[in-house]
Amino acid sequence: MADLQARVMVMHDEGDLLIPVGEPRRLAAALQERGGFCYTRTRIFDRARPVGGGNFWLLIAEAAKLYRHMYGIIRVAT
Repeated sequence: MADLQARVMVMHDEGDLLIPVGEPRRLAAALQERGGFCYTRTRIFDRARPVGGGNFWLLIAEAAKLYRHMYGIIRVAT
C-alpha cells in the first residue's frame, strides 16, 4: 500500500455473499494509515440490485451514502 499513489474508493454491501465483509474492512484499515481513500459500507443491495427491506428510512439513508460515494468518483474523474 505504501507505493500506491492513487486515491482509492472502496464500496461494499454487508449482504454481499461473494466478498466477505471482513475483506473490505481489512483493506480500509490498511489504507487508513496511508490516507487518500474513501470507504462506504451499504446495507441495501442484493447482487447489485437495491432492496430496501421495506424500511423507507433505511433506503433513504443508504441512498444518500451511495450518492456521496458516486459523487466522489465523478468528481475525481472530471
